[in-house]
Amino acid sequence: MSVSAVISFAAAALLGVAGLAALFKTRRPADLPLALIPLVFAGMQVIEGALWLAMPLGREQGLGWANLFMFIALTVWPLLILAAVSLVEPDPRRRFLILVLLPASIGVAVDYAGTLLAHPYRAWPVGPLLTYANNRPASLVLALLYIICVCAPPLISSSPALRRFGMFLVAGLIVSALAFHQNFISTWCFLAALASLSLLRFFYRKTAPGEARP
Repeated sequence: MSVSAVISFAAAALLGVAGLAALFKTRRPADLPLALIPLVFAGMQVIEGALWLAMPLGREQGLGWANLFMFIALTVWPLLILAAVSLVEPDPRRRFLILVLLPASIGVAVDYAGTLLAHPYRAWPVGPLLTYANNRPASLVLALLYIICVCAPPLISSSPALRRFGMFLVAGLIVSALAFHQNFISTWCFLAALASLSLLRFFYRKTAPGEARP
């Protein structure tokens, strides 16, 4: 949803600080993937900033940045979010429900990785925002599986902080689909990046001995 390189880089700086703060508060190795989420979003905002800088040079100049952005968006997130949430989930039943999605997450990531190789994405401004597109018709089934794999794990979690993050992801999805259809990918990624700031609540809430994580 960034409208300029300045906004993208500013968002990246904010997310980077949040990610480093989360890393500083990690208490065990299993927390690390969750703490990395704001940092990965920060990297995506840096990429969008680089795309804005490359736009005056022509679409081909931003081809590598566009496909790096889409690689993270389409292949990293279905796996990272599931792994991050399952590793911190203390309830065996909820963890099992999350891990049931693992085959679908792997399938989605592999399919989209193949798509990136065969049908590279390009990015350009539509109105004040960026849009991403390639020459492959979108698969509704694959898109639905992607949404489930990204949004369901935090919603299943026993942690209120993670469920809140999941609700923010769904809210961002709805806003992006209804109000920013042509810029859906960039907008949802930006709103999801802002939503990841809520993960700090997971790391900074003090817990008593034996108490479940927030």
